[in-house]
Amino acid sequence: MKSYQQYIGLAFQWGILLGLAVWGGIQLDRKLGFAALFIILFPLLALAYLFYSLLKNFSNKK
Repeated sequence: MKSYQQYIGLAFQWGILLGLAVWGGIQLDRKLGFAALFIILFPLLALAYLFYSLLKNFSNKK
């Protein structure tokens, strides 16, 4: 697989996961009656996971 295809795949993975995290946070906040707890928490957790997987992926390339 060419390197640019790998980066395009990573971009789609990031976009989809962050979109799902925001959507899930909105839905859970509406259901539980919070102002913006999960809409902030879920994307932050998703970003932490994505950065961890990105570092793990690039550390194995060496």
